[in-house]
Amino acid sequence: MNDQGLSRRALLVIAATGLVTALVALLVTHLVVGSEQPTYRATAQVALVPAPTVPAEQVPSYWESLGGGQAATIGAEVLKQSQWLAPAAQAANVAPDQVTVTAAATASTSLITVTATTTSPQGAEAAATALIQAATPTVQQVSGPYTLQVAQPATGTAVPASIPESQLLMVVFAGALFVGAGVALVVARGRARRQAPEERQAAQPVAAQPVAADPVRRMPPAPVNAGNSTSTPPNGPGSGGPLGKGPNGPGSGPGNGRAGAPAGKPGGPNGGGPNGGGPKGGGGKGPSGGPGRPPGSYTPRGAAPDPARPSSS
Repeated sequence: MNDQGLSRRALLVIAATGLVTALVALLVTHLVVGSEQPTYRATAQVALVPAPTVPAEQVPSYWESLGGGQAATIGAEVLKQSQWLAPAAQAANVAPDQVTVTAAATASTSLITVTATTTSPQGAEAAATALIQAATPTVQQVSGPYTLQVAQPATGTAVPASIPESQLLMVVFAGALFVGAGVALVVARGRARRQAPEERQAAQPVAAQPVAADPVRRMPPAPVNAGNSTSTPPNGPGSGGPLGKGPNGPGSGPGNGRAGAPAGKPGGPNGGGPNGGGPKGGGGKGPSGGPGRPPGSYTPRGAAPDPARPSSS
C-alpha cells in the first residue's frame, strides 16, 4: 500500500488501463488519418503598384490611395474566385476538387497573400503560380490604374498543410494514456475509500460478550409420604407389600412392597402370602415389613390402602 491507499495490484491495473486506452486511440487515429491523403500548401505574395502609364507627378497620390487598402481588398476578392481553380488544377495535374485557393489582403498595404493547397508540394507551388498568372489581367482591370506584380513567388514554399501523421499519433498516444490512467486512478481511489472503513472495522478485535451464568437447576424434592417409601429389592419378583410375619409362617419370601405399609393377610407356607411379595418364597432379600395385621384391622386416615386387601365395597 502507498500513501494514497492503493495496492500494487491497483497501480498495475491503472497503468494497464492507460496503456490499453492509448493503444486503442492510436489505432483509431491511424485508421482515420492514414486513409486520408496528405496535403501541402504553397504561398505566394503579390503587390499592387501604380501602372507604368501613370504620369510621374501623379504617382505619389496613387501610392497614397493604395495605403488605404481598398485596391488590395478588391484584388484579393478577384484572386480567390472559383474560376481560377481549373488552370490551377491543370498546372498541379490534379482534379479541380483537389485544389483549394485562398487570397487575403494585408491591412493598410497593397500586398495580397495567395495560398494554394493540394496533394503534393510541387503541385501546390504550380497551382499558386498558375492562379496568379491567370487572374492578373482581371485584377488590373478592376483595381484601377494599377498592375499586379509578384513580390514573393510560390516556388520552394510548399509545407505540409496538416500535422504530420507521426506527430499526431504521438500526441494522441500521450493524451489517451493520461486520460485512461486518470480515469482508472479516480475509480481505484473511490473504491479504496469505500473499502477502508470496512477493513478498519474488520481489523478491530471483537469484544467478548459476557455469558450469563445459567441458574442452578434444582430438582424439586420428591414427594414424601409417611410410611409409603418405595424400595425395590433387586431380586424380589413380587410386587406386593412389605414382607411380614403372619401367624402361619415367617415372611421369608421376596418382597417389593413399601416399607411401613399395612400388613397383609396371614402368610402362607414359604412366605408367599398376598402381601408377602411373591407367589413363592424365593431368595429375595427385600426389606422386612412390619408385623402382619389381621384382616379387618383399622387403617389410619391418609395411609395408602393395601393393594392385596379386598375392597369393602
